[in-house]
Amino acid sequence: MKKILLILFFLAILVYSFAQTTAKKQKYQTLFKKAVYDLYAGDTISTIEQCNKLIKKDPGYTEPYILKAQVFYYQKKYNQAINLLNIVLDIDSAYTDVFYLKALYFFTNRQYTQAIPYFEKYITIETDTNAINNATEKIEISNFRINAINNPVQFNPIKFNNFINSEQSEYFPTISADNNAIIFTRLTNTFEDIFICRRINNQWKASVGISPYVNTPLNNEGAHTLSADGMTMIFTRCILNEGCDLYITHKDASGFWLPSERLPNPVNSRYWDSQPCFSPDGKTLYFTSTRPGGKGKMDLWAVNKFDDDSWGVPYNLGDSINTAEQEMSPFIHFDNKHLYFSSTGYLGMGNFDLYMSTKLNDSTWSSPKNLGYPINTNMNEFRLVIDATGRKGYFSTSKDTVNKQDIYYFDVYDEIKPERTVYVKAKIFTLPAYQSTSADLISMIDLENNDTVFIDKNLSYFLICLPENGEYALNIAKEGYLFYSENFNLKNITDSLTFYEIDIILTPILVNTKIILKNIFFETDSYMINPKSYVELNKLVDFLNYNPELEIQINGHTDSIGDYNYNIILSQNRAKSIMEYLIMKGINPNRLHYKGFGFTMPIADNQSPQGRKQNRRTEIVILKK
Repeated sequence: MKKILLILFFLAILVYSFAQTTAKKQKYQTLFKKAVYDLYAGDTISTIEQCNKLIKKDPGYTEPYILKAQVFYYQKKYNQAINLLNIVLDIDSAYTDVFYLKALYFFTNRQYTQAIPYFEKYITIETDTNAINNATEKIEISNFRINAINNPVQFNPIKFNNFINSEQSEYFPTISADNNAIIFTRLTNTFEDIFICRRINNQWKASVGISPYVNTPLNNEGAHTLSADGMTMIFTRCILNEGCDLYITHKDASGFWLPSERLPNPVNSRYWDSQPCFSPDGKTLYFTSTRPGGKGKMDLWAVNKFDDDSWGVPYNLGDSINTAEQEMSPFIHFDNKHLYFSSTGYLGMGNFDLYMSTKLNDSTWSSPKNLGYPINTNMNEFRLVIDATGRKGYFSTSKDTVNKQDIYYFDVYDEIKPERTVYVKAKIFTLPAYQSTSADLISMIDLENNDTVFIDKNLSYFLICLPENGEYALNIAKEGYLFYSENFNLKNITDSLTFYEIDIILTPILVNTKIILKNIFFETDSYMINPKSYVELNKLVDFLNYNPELEIQINGHTDSIGDYNYNIILSQNRAKSIMEYLIMKGINPNRLHYKGFGFTMPIADNQSPQGRKQNRRTEIVILKK
């Protein structure tokens, strides 16, 4: 298309020039018109022959040189094309458009340093505002690309072996949160299907079609996204004469994908809807669409998913992301803050480049950052995903093959790294039989800002991605059982920590059973409750309201620093503060008791900071049910 437009641009110049009637041009009108028509028809041999005849008849006739230069340009003989334009300028140094054409030749051949002076010369003699703006934009692009090439980013892509790549094309990779599965699209014969490659004992195994309920014989199934827990997949299905829409499927208890369903309108439209990407909390789906109401030819959109599994109305990501050109292939990292996407609308290396933007609040994003050369080139760069650790990037390219795509991975350089996340993978069991069970409610709360990171119901297994440098409270509730409390402090963690894999044991509500409240905090040497504790205390209020017959005792414990009496009093006052908070929230005082034990009942070694932290705790004991 670009070649056709450039041919038309040249022809427009030549037609305009020929219209400036002179005796010389009238003399050669028939021969010159034939050369023009031959070029338009794609007969470059005849065009060259006619141009050579004209040049031989009159070496001072400029138009045949320009027309011949266009043929050489089309054949990628850039130096020969530029030499012809030099001849034109020797004949007529005031031929304004030739300065632009010469600059454009250099620009298209990625000779940006040589292109800039001719664009600048053109600007000084051109009077048309639109033409000047176009040349000015080309100068800006040239300077950007010169700087990018002179300052390459760290990038060493490694091609996956034949467990993933094959003689077919593979593209649009997705990496699971635990890094143990890559899902990708493979073009088999004339149809696209979705495949999965699993890593077992740190070894990638042969890839297989993901499911007959996803891949169908006569349709294309391609771009896809996986929920953080790996239990839900949204993918694109293109049906002949019906277009491309988004579909959803879920895993059953055995780990098999169920029959897929088309997402409802208005998530899907009668336009092109594709390239989905789930946010790690499962609350938002990002995707690409050509629907009306956007900013350009192709935009990034998002739609919210509610707790009852219904969907909201899609909304455009706005001017901070979308341009008048094309944006596509969104990927929101597991940190839920960094968005990576492709665009033709920003300064770049040419065609589609990859960009990164950071979420500033619920509706705005930072100015997109080009990921740099040689990640971006003059070719098309589309899908990029980065694993939960923020260290490895995965993408597809045709850099080593002419006619097909392959999947590569690389180390992500620091300036484009997202926040590292740590995933929590958990299975839920009940005592005394240690049986798998579903919890009524699971919630993970960011204690710094009280934001809900994850919430779901009726799950016996879950996986949650938590950004580092945060502190999080996990609470699990099930009727007839004590509620479960756990704390995940990811501040100042080591690089070696990439996941927690835990079994959660729910204990029946029985007299004398106890739970440790892992997210109750006090100011140092004080019984003043830290506001971070309110999340957990409110969960305790809910638990007591759901079980109105219970009486409990709140036990306070300290570490061994300080004398005996001081710690007894401190622990008593802390337990009392908890009781007073519960009373303030409407719990009957007759149901509540408290006691302080100081450091007399340690559960860990008081010789280490980690042990002392465990000993400083608040417990709830069931006295009556």
